[in-house]
Amino acid sequence: RIKIVTSDDDLGVDILDEIKENIKINEEYQRVFSKVIKGHKWSGHKIIVGRTATMKDPTIEAAGVLSTGTGGRCDLLLFDDVCDFRNSIANPSLRSVVKEAVEKVWLNLLVPGGQAMWLDTPWHELDYSATIRSNPGWHSVSYPVRDPRGKSVWPAVFSDEELRRRESRAPSSFRQQMLLIPASDAGGPFHPTVIQNCRWEN
Repeated sequence: RIKIVTSDDDLGVDILDEIKENIKINEEYQRVFSKVIKGHKWSGHKIIVGRTATMKDPTIEAAGVLSTGTGGRCDLLLFDDVCDFRNSIANPSLRSVVKEAVEKVWLNLLVPGGQAMWLDTPWHELDYSATIRSNPGWHSVSYPVRDPRGKSVWPAVFSDEELRRRESRAPSSFRQQMLLIPASDAGGPFHPTVIQNCRWEN
């Protein structure tokens, strides 16, 4: 039983759609997992593959982190891009809401001995992805597009020249999405201490 948690329902549907397509038509997948076949439930948010066990929980369920009506139990909890521009930067008040949902709703769905995985692109140093990376209870690994020498780790897709072009076009986005360096409030147009020290005078 797998639950996939994303930033919103639409992304969850997209991920589950790709999984369904692989089960149905990916010949390489079928050669390795020949016994995995479509079951009696095959909807946008939930699927059940052919199985002999009788249980109410779907094989895979996908939903947005702030979705309502979540329930059941899972053996694997996969968080995939839960934090995004909207809930990390555009609307900072959602950071605490995401934290509450992850800790009080989703993690409680894991059965004893279950596993949780968190996949993300860093957005802000105060979002929940940053919390995960600083928590010693989680094993954290980062794979930026450049190695310590500044060379591309994936030259077949991103040549050094292409990386320089992208970096010059959008330096801030490049640091976040390609070098995996989260943004900070201090990097905005106004340092937060300046705003905090402002006073209205008649």
